[in-house]
Amino acid sequence: MLRLSLALGLAALLALPSSAQDAPFSRYGVQATVGSTGLGLGVTTNLVPRVNLRVTGSQFSEAFIEAFGVDVDIRQDFDGTEFLAENELDFFQLGAIADLYLIGGLRVSGGLVYAKRNLATTLSAQEPITEGGVTYQPEDVGSLRAEGAFGSDLAPYAGIGFGNAAGGGRVGFVFEVGAYVTGKPDVTLIADDPDSVIAPTANADNEAVLEEAIGDILSGALGSDSIYPEVRIGLSIRLN
Repeated sequence: MLRLSLALGLAALLALPSSAQDAPFSRYGVQATVGSTGLGLGVTTNLVPRVNLRVTGSQFSEAFIEAFGVDVDIRQDFDGTEFLAENELDFFQLGAIADLYLIGGLRVSGGLVYAKRNLATTLSAQEPITEGGVTYQPEDVGSLRAEGAFGSDLAPYAGIGFGNAAGGGRVGFVFEVGAYVTGKPDVTLIADDPDSVIAPTANADNEAVLEEAIGDILSGALGSDSIYPEVRIGLSIRLN
């Protein structure tokens, strides 16, 4: 009877967390990253053994690209006339992600992200255009704005990575590769002046052509026209 009591007591002792640090929400860490969705910040806490909860946010704009010396505005020749394409990027996302640790810092991740991914291009002539023997000045040609978005604002996420902000050393390295299921691209064409020369091109048929072209590019590069890739690298700090 004494041996049975000791055995049960030992089993109960082993079943308890080894320390208060193993209790849910007892460890915290933060991480700062850079990647395909811009600059990011995250907070991580432990849930159960080998599973963490991570809340992340990131921001991406044309200023992020220009910081690397890349001009997002492009001059392009169309039928002998120079046009300027002024591009705008505004990506913001906030997500809740669960990390399952396999071996050491190696993890697989899944979660849900609220994402606003807006793209816009304003196309305007930089020199006169001659059509049917009539010459139009750039202000008469007008400008055409194409606004793009990706499906739903809520996007499932899956990825694989390395690093544990809520465990391991005080300072760590984090790396992640994944993808968001964003939905198919949606394009809206808007002419700045309904009486301009370029205004008739802002129609549903041309919107469909652009959506198909963007979808083909995404499918060729990523294998799908409904996903957005994630590649992220950074540093983490364990807070306790």
